[in-house]
Amino acid sequence: MSMSFYRGRRLRKTPQLRALLRETAPLCVEDLIMPYFVVETKDNQFAKPVPSMPGQCQLSLAMLEKRVAKACDLGLTSILLLEFLPTRTNVLQGPMIKTALCSRPLGV
Repeated sequence: MSMSFYRGRRLRKTPQLRALLRETAPLCVEDLIMPYFVVETKDNQFAKPVPSMPGQCQLSLAMLEKRVAKACDLGLTSILLLEFLPTRTNVLQGPMIKTALCSRPLGV
């Protein structure tokens, strides 16, 4: 005995509705976020690779500005700044938050 199967397309008639209801949306450049690890150093060319993350480096502010400019030229719209702390701390103190490298305006 064969059972007929009706697949309703009432909600997917237009391309706009199909795009809205699609389960897997296409990945766009606007969906990406690039992480950058910032280190406060006097060496403007500082870029130390992060061993656990291939392609990522700890960057000085000058190198960060260059990398962000290059990423913007490629169409990237979002970044995530992470400060590399030389000593490990579990809790950020009040004064440390105010002077943190990522808390300061970078002018990038």
